[in-house]
Amino acid sequence: MNATGTITMTMRELDRFKVIQDVADGKFKP
Repeated sequence: MNATGTITMTMRELDRFKVIQDVADGKFKP
């Protein structure tokens, strides 16, 4: 995998982690 692909995947993972944190903090209600 090239550097660009790695960075893109990392940013995607960070965004997902932020969403998970927000849900855990109760910012989003199911």
